[in-house]
Amino acid sequence: MTAALLLVVIFQAAALMVQGLLAGLALSGGSSALGLHMAVGTVSLLLAVLQVGAVLLLWRQGRGPLRLVAANLLFLAGDGVQAVAGSAHLFALHLPLGVALFGAAVALLIWSWELAWWNRVPSARRARAAIPG
Repeated sequence: MTAALLLVVIFQAAALMVQGLLAGLALSGGSSALGLHMAVGTVSLLLAVLQVGAVLLLWRQGRGPLRLVAANLLFLAGDGVQAVAGSAHLFALHLPLGVALFGAAVALLIWSWELAWWNRVPSARRARAAIPG
């Protein structure tokens, strides 16, 4: 399941990077870029739902911290606000929130990568279990 979370987060970060490129093309007058931007936004929202599901399963199995669940729920909420702001043409919110979401996706990618490593290496799991808190 850790590999599934990692894969979804990798796709999420890639989708948000493509979103930035498409937004730039749309703002410079590319009419087809706006439709693609909206489609990739929908994919990003669906990936955020998958992220939450994957991290909830990891947490239920005792293989992921509750903080990671909370972070992914906040990411999903931010992605939802992003979609609404884009649909309402609230660019003063939509543009900076997109940059923040990309930064959050990179942070979640690093966190998920580390979690995958901790869950894969038996000696690392034992060392992690010995750390209080």
